Amino acid sequence: MALLVAIGLPRLARSVLPDPLPPLPPATIQPRGKDGPQGMRVGTATLNATAEAGAGYDSNLFAQGRRNAVGDAFRTEALRARLDTDWRRDALSLEATVTDIGYASRHANNTTDYSVAAAGRWDATRELAFAGSYRHLRGHLSVSDPSAQALGVLLPVPFDTDEARASATWTVGGLTVKGEAAAASLRFGSAGGTSLASSNRDQAGIGVAAAYAFTPGNAVTLAASTDAIRQESRASRVYDGQAWQVVAGGSWTSDAVWRARASLGYLYRSFEGGGIKPLQGLAAEALLTWIPTRTTAVTLSARRGLDDLVRADPIPNIRNLVSLLLQHEATRELTLTGELRLERLELSQPRRRIEDAAAAIGLEWRFGRHLALLASYERSTRLGGYPGLPDFDRDFLSLRLRGGL
Repeated sequence: MALLVAIGLPRLARSVLPDPLPPLPPATIQPRGKDGPQGMRVGTATLNATAEAGAGYDSNLFAQGRRNAVGDAFRTEALRARLDTDWRRDALSLEATVTDIGYASRHANNTTDYSVAAAGRWDATRELAFAGSYRHLRGHLSVSDPSAQALGVLLPVPFDTDEARASATWTVGGLTVKGEAAAASLRFGSAGGTSLASSNRDQAGIGVAAAYAFTPGNAVTLAASTDAIRQESRASRVYDGQAWQVVAGGSWTSDAVWRARASLGYLYRSFEGGGIKPLQGLAAEALLTWIPTRTTAVTLSARRGLDDLVRADPIPNIRNLVSLLLQHEATRELTLTGELRLERLELSQPRRRIEDAAAAIGLEWRFGRHLALLASYERSTRLGGYPGLPDFDRDFLSLRLRGGL
């Protein structure tokens, strides 16, 4: 169950740092056996689709200071459909989502977001596979984003992103080598007379990675990538540049109770504009999952890297993120979730720091195979910023009914 919906973080494109290993099995507790939706057969593929409708309340719609907070109730609807083939060789998947949010009195804050995506894999031989994907997203930049607050943006600003990726993976014995290329674009619209077109940009990069697995789930990895970033606006061309990353790490699994992944390396971001110091420093990522019982999972994750989020300005930063997620299936019908999240943004121009925190709880109560009631509450707060940037608290409550095939 996704939490922290009030401060959702839209991504443009992460640096092309390919992962040569298959992802760890998700720690998310899923409905057991025949309790969950099974999807619908469509030829040699399976169609999974869900629809949600609900309502909620946002206590600080404009993410302003504590004395100037303005709250409003809202209603929300969401649709999601995904088609996955189950061929013995090769694979193809198609996905589409749409989410509509409407407020009771602040109609200017209404948003409609959607995405379409396609991905495929061609198994040329038993050792060699090629894959590709494309994704288009229409989203809205939250007014709680520090870059939006710094510019005085009080309405969600629409944006469009397009991202395409292609990769080749070669596996022989315990050795896996993967190469990947990607290209992405970001284009802002306008809202309430506010335009962020000066932050439009394009990004393209390549990366290569290798891993050696000693046993299933236990491996060492080495990866490197480079990305070129170009701003569309001439006034922002000083922020054009190149990003580099080199990391080494590995994964570890023990008796299906403990799972861990970690990587450590170095990042560097240059600028073509004179007088701007390059961004450089530690790049790190870690994930530790503890599954003490079949119905409980605890996940601790941390990441430090270049800011890869959609922002209201073209200035890159370094983002540090730590989160703790607890999931527990109390009964076959009821799943409880709790999450703590700490985030620190290290600004490059000027040299400043912003620290935010959030806590969320949620539940999913399933009625039979196809219906579920979802409830969540989130509290987010700014722990530290800089003069001119409002400190704020925000409470976000949501209650939704979901139906699935």
